[in-house]
Amino acid sequence: MAVPSEVNGEFQVSINSDATIGGALVEVNHSGVELGVPTANGMEVDYSDNGEVMTVLVYSLEGAVVNAGSSTLFTVPVNGEGNVSLGTVSVADYRGALLEGRAEVTAPIPTEFSVSQNYPNPFNAKTSFSFGIPTEANVNVNIYNVAGQLVESMNLGHMAAGNHSVNWDASDVASGVYFYNVSADNYNQTMKMTLLK
Repeated sequence: MAVPSEVNGEFQVSINSDATIGGALVEVNHSGVELGVPTANGMEVDYSDNGEVMTVLVYSLEGAVVNAGSSTLFTVPVNGEGNVSLGTVSVADYRGALLEGRAEVTAPIPTEFSVSQNYPNPFNAKTSFSFGIPTEANVNVNIYNVAGQLVESMNLGHMAAGNHSVNWDASDVASGVYFYNVSADNYNQTMKMTLLK
């Protein structure tokens, strides 16, 4: 689920889950762009926006659900042009039990491989890495400390062309400078980030 994606007009947040979703909580980071009121078909939407992060809650008190598979969760109008990326994404079934789910911003397919600066940065415990891939690829994210030692490896598997993001929880890692390397088949890029606790 990566981004930042260049957005203009509106964008959709899509969710992919193996189970039926009864509700979801999604953080949308937006830089230099004003977001409008999010809407979802057949679901209720509550949201808050502090000017940098929009938090969107999608749910139904009437028993409506988002079917398993890939579906549009909600749509957000955009005032102006700018970048958006997904932060924390939590999904649950209609009973409130947490589920595994992957979300992404539906945006034009990138024409070249790109890795964006993690957000937030510096960060305390949790951050998000965003990247764009122009073709289908097997994607891996490796995190290294300043001594070049591997701290964590995430095999994201085979991913479709598009913009994606992944979250990293560094709760068990000491403060300091780290590097994250995103590799997608023949593409490879490393970025620096700072963890402050």
